[in-house]
Amino acid sequence: MTDEVQERLEQGMYGTPKIKPDELKKYMGTYRERVFLTMTIEEMKNDAYTLALEKELDNEEETVSLNLNGEMDTDLQTKYIKLAKQYDITFTLVNNDVKNTPDSLGLVLYGKEAVNVSVVDVAEKYPNAVEELLPKKEEPEKKESFWKKIFR
Repeated sequence: MTDEVQERLEQGMYGTPKIKPDELKKYMGTYRERVFLTMTIEEMKNDAYTLALEKELDNEEETVSLNLNGEMDTDLQTKYIKLAKQYDITFTLVNNDVKNTPDSLGLVLYGKEAVNVSVVDVAEKYPNAVEELLPKKEEPEKKESFWKKIFR
């Protein structure tokens, strides 16, 4: 009986214990098993990875949501909020327990139920995104200089 009373007192003082609090903190409020894709703040600045996210959104048949790091640059937030609205996805700006460093998570795409995707990091999931998804720029032909034509 005293153990039950002690447990009840601790719940009243500290709240209900959370399952996997470190995982919730890392993935901005969701569990790893629900995650489809993650991007760091540095990866979010790369247009190729943005196209990879769009490709992921086109392929998803389930209802997905987006968590965005609330501490990152406002321009970057706006870009991904517009993308979420374009695909009619609910998004949340997360300000608790997040940092604004280039290697911290900036975006988490997740579902409501467990999906158990083995690779969720965008750089690992789309390793050739820069070469495949970005349109290739054609290099203009280099013309020989006047002096090289004369002194051949």
